[in-house]
Amino acid sequence: MKAFITLLLLFGLTSSVRGYDAVGSPNCTLCILDQDGKPVVGLKIKREWDGSDNKKGEEEATTDKDGKVSFKQVTIQRSVTRRIFKPLLIFVPASCGPEWESTSFTSLTVNWPGAYDLKLPPEVYKHKKDQFFDYYYSKDGTRIDGPEKGDKPFRVYFFDRTKDFDFILKIYKRSEEQ
Repeated sequence: MKAFITLLLLFGLTSSVRGYDAVGSPNCTLCILDQDGKPVVGLKIKREWDGSDNKKGEEEATTDKDGKVSFKQVTIQRSVTRRIFKPLLIFVPASCGPEWESTSFTSLTVNWPGAYDLKLPPEVYKHKKDQFFDYYYSKDGTRIDGPEKGDKPFRVYFFDRTKDFDFILKIYKRSEEQ
């Protein structure tokens, strides 16, 4: 019973203490080029991020004259209570087990320019299709959802990235006979 009361007191004290800063989404730049390496200007890009502590956000920007759009780092507050009790979760066989705190993702939604196709190098991106999803993924944690062709937006996900990054995406003008 003393241990339980001690835990309650510890929880009460730590819940009133300010949390610590963590990266919710790093600085990131997306560059979209056509098949000739020329920038694709004026595409709307939406960045969404989720830092796993129910801290989420989104913002929009448009590709500039260089085909680039940049987003600044988002810093979030993490719970001190989680940091203290996390080592105990090594014994919990559930989705809130030992890695529960580190989950985060950044996604970039690209509003597809008509008459272009997305061609991803098969040596880098593996294709997966099941009853719910059709996507491409790479070893570095990048996932691309959405059509290879068409006019619907597609999404690029970056999982568990805390360091700044640049990402270049090449799109190809659709030939007339397609």
